[in-house]
Amino acid sequence: GKAAAAGAVAMTGENTIVPECPVQPLASYHNPDVCLTKPSRPSQGLPGRKAIYDALTATGNGASMIPNMQTVVCPLEVQSLENPSAIRGFDTTWIVENTSSSPVVVAWVVNGIEYSPFEADKSAMDDPKAILKPGEWTSVPTFESFVYHVREIEEDGNAGKVVLQ
Repeated sequence: GKAAAAGAVAMTGENTIVPECPVQPLASYHNPDVCLTKPSRPSQGLPGRKAIYDALTATGNGASMIPNMQTVVCPLEVQSLENPSAIRGFDTTWIVENTSSSPVVVAWVVNGIEYSPFEADKSAMDDPKAILKPGEWTSVPTFESFVYHVREIEEDGNAGKVVLQ
């Protein structure tokens, strides 16, 4: 809401007001009383954020070693988005909403293996917090450069095809 309101009063170079942008209804998971019910990171970032900044600037490469974020929806062929030369970027939060009619599992991909994004020593399929029923959502505290898969769960309970990468 604040960004849309700010956009509505933005000025052009000639000091004329830009027409008001249409305002989308706030997604339910952004409401403060709902947002805080899921995993989160501190609003100012993790305590190590300054160390990440220092590491990024010390190399002289800045953020060029952090891959650009990308989302692939229903990939025909799943290709690894992992980059062995990538470095961990800043902490962030990824909101995942299951808009499909089937349950899905959210997995953190490390060296091609899918782990729970909430408990790194567990398989995603073994962590109930990583499984979303239709209409459910979660937030994943993460870092720039981390790779995730969202897979549909087949009727037999096994992980199916990747629907989001």
